[in-house]
Amino acid sequence: MSNYVPQWPPLDFKNIGEYLRREFAKVAVATADDADRLHYWPLVLTPSQLTTNTNDYAPTGLDRVNVLRLSASGAVDLTGLKNPRAGKPKTFLIVNIGSNAITLTSEDAGSAAANRFLFPSALVLGQNASASIWYDVISERWRVWATRT
Repeated sequence: MSNYVPQWPPLDFKNIGEYLRREFAKVAVATADDADRLHYWPLVLTPSQLTTNTNDYAPTGLDRVNVLRLSASGAVDLTGLKNPRAGKPKTFLIVNIGSNAITLTSEDAGSAAANRFLFPSALVLGQNASASIWYDVISERWRVWATRT
């Protein structure tokens, strides 16, 4: 973390949330090579709503976050997720913030092999359900770590 220089915190605490978000983002960039050892869960991305089944999902900003807040306009399948660290370990917490189911399919040929999920079966995320996944660099697939329904 030699290239990280913290800013002074605000004196009035009114902007402490923005200050922390900005500082955590700078730490994440500064420690990108150490991301397999450091996790800053407050780095959140809420991309546009999924409208169709999606292969090789790679929303803008995926490389800077650990939490994906997803929603869908109807029931959709997500067949794979691009690993922004290109073959290195990475973890994500995926949360369905919408009312329609998002299914993470297993070994779906719709996505490139290195972007596929490898689960015992398809993982259906209903409303407010979440799943922690990690990228297994040996099998080159995303694996489930934990789920919450």
